[in-house]
Amino acid sequence: MLTGGSAGGYTTLAALAFKKTFLAGASLYGVADLKLLREETHKFESRYMDNLVGGVKEFFERSPINFVDQFSCPIILFQGLKDKVLEACLLYQVGLKGESLGLHTGASTLWVSGSPKSQPLTWYRTNFDAPSGDNPIAIAFTGMGKGEAWVNGQSIRRYWTTHIAPTTGCQECSYKGSSSPTKCLKNCGEPSQKLYHVPRSWLKSSGNILVLSEEKGGDPTQIAFATQELESVCSQVSESHPLPMEAWSQDKSKSKPSVSLECPHPNQVISSIKFAIKGHVETTVMVNA
Repeated sequence: MLTGGSAGGYTTLAALAFKKTFLAGASLYGVADLKLLREETHKFESRYMDNLVGGVKEFFERSPINFVDQFSCPIILFQGLKDKVLEACLLYQVGLKGESLGLHTGASTLWVSGSPKSQPLTWYRTNFDAPSGDNPIAIAFTGMGKGEAWVNGQSIRRYWTTHIAPTTGCQECSYKGSSSPTKCLKNCGEPSQKLYHVPRSWLKSSGNILVLSEEKGGDPTQIAFATQELESVCSQVSESHPLPMEAWSQDKSKSKPSVSLECPHPNQVISSIKFAIKGHVETTVMVNA
């Protein structure tokens, strides 16, 4: 049995991937992807491997993560959750390897039946029909942890439902007076984002494919689709925001950042606009009825 930690862990992974000498191995916080380690490591060693490994071709060919199909014996992996240097190398490479195999498109032949729960570093695939109507569609990743989602091969961005806001600090507040990071906190104890938009232009009436790359482990059976009829919209603008595109060719000294609100359907109207202003601001509201 071959055992190693850090660089020795890399030796263990490389020996098991590229040779058939050992019957088993244990990698303790070992390096699986030399290219990613080169990109993610601290500045002190950022170019240390260039003379040791070689060029782009060698970085790929000498990274065990690119040859996981060549492992032919039992192997156990140990990784510290607080290891900032090797964290990305371990957690994200399963996702990147899955993308290179085409799992995110849903068309790969490597899928197997079943939906294991609470299992980290797992890919999931399912089919669904588009909700009826023309209201915006969102996915609620209830029960999931952290990862990325694709609909019909299009990434709808990363989700992180276990990233929870502090449970204390929310209270009745007023925006009057000086500002502070803890002023007027909302949604205490809630995820930073609950719903993730899916453009209807990406969907077919039936036979759509949803693919998940879950990093921390979750229960995909709790995921739900929802259509949203928005009743209120919140936006912000400041002097540091860029000018609207139509003002780029105008005199910039006379143009100011702006917020534009528009209803998607002819029978919808904006009933009211409320302002929360910090500092001395000149505000102009223009309505195009």
